[in-house]
Amino acid sequence: MITMNEVTKIYPLGKGNSVTAVSGVSLEIHPGEFTIIVGRSGSGKTTLLNLLGGLARPTSGNVVLEGTNLWTLTDEQQSLLRNQTLGFVFQFPSLLPFLTVYENMILPTSLRPKPSQNGVAGRASEYLQKVGLYDKRDVYPRQLSAGQQQRVVIARSS
Repeated sequence: MITMNEVTKIYPLGKGNSVTAVSGVSLEIHPGEFTIIVGRSGSGKTTLLNLLGGLARPTSGNVVLEGTNLWTLTDEQQSLLRNQTLGFVFQFPSLLPFLTVYENMILPTSLRPKPSQNGVAGRASEYLQKVGLYDKRDVYPRQLSAGQQQRVVIARSS
């Protein structure tokens, strides 16, 4: 579960100016819940997602992931928690061009302190099947369309 309590994010612009991207947001997202964040351009959607994922520190308030306040952890502990708990899909595909689709799929698992290979290959294949790209597992990202690359990223985040 992810909880935000009165989270605000203010970006200083210099010369005493600032912009408030997120102001006093509180929310809970429960396991298995599907949540959509909508709003016009510049309304703080990306900032909110960065705060939820521990990629940005709130100016005030707190973000609690799986019962742990993200900002009481070290950078290494935050990274480990994100690696084991969250999946990120960025606007632009974040595949490494020198790795095959399959290698990109299993990369996050291999970065864990004690990588477990139990079932990794099967899960990677299963998710590639679900997004209709199993036949592309041995190709490189540059050989895929932008939409196919995005589907690989979605499968990897699962």
